[in-house]
Amino acid sequence: HQVILPISGPEYLEWFLEGKNKEYAYIYLKRYLQLLTSGYAPKSHWTLKAPIHSLYVSSLAKIFPDALIVITHRDPIDVVPSTCKLFELGTYFHYGENTLDRRWIGEICMRMSETMCNRIMEHREEHGSEQFFDCRYPELLEDPIEMVRK
Repeated sequence: HQVILPISGPEYLEWFLEGKNKEYAYIYLKRYLQLLTSGYAPKSHWTLKAPIHSLYVSSLAKIFPDALIVITHRDPIDVVPSTCKLFELGTYFHYGENTLDRRWIGEICMRMSETMCNRIMEHREEHGSEQFFDCRYPELLEDPIEMVRK
């Protein structure tokens, strides 16, 4: 089916944050990983690190029912500035360097971070936590080998 995406502006932000109708992206990702695996199989499994998946965790879990979702718990004071920088870098191609109001970016990233947390909690309340592993970031830094073992 055809999906028409708004290019920029408030409509894009609302579409981006909306949790519905994102399954097609995970269907595509699954096919893409299958294609990669056919010629370049990983030694054990694929590891995909992208906090943005938190926005669409229900779609991800539906299309990848065997996936283990690792949730890294970090202090929001550290996370939000990092999210802002990532957001700014991601929009650079559309808007150009230093053309976006960083206060606006901060507001969006706060909203996005809150939405990500809420979506994960809602999914876990509805479907359980069997598919999740909770990783406390300070523990990861303290003993990364032990955290990987867990």
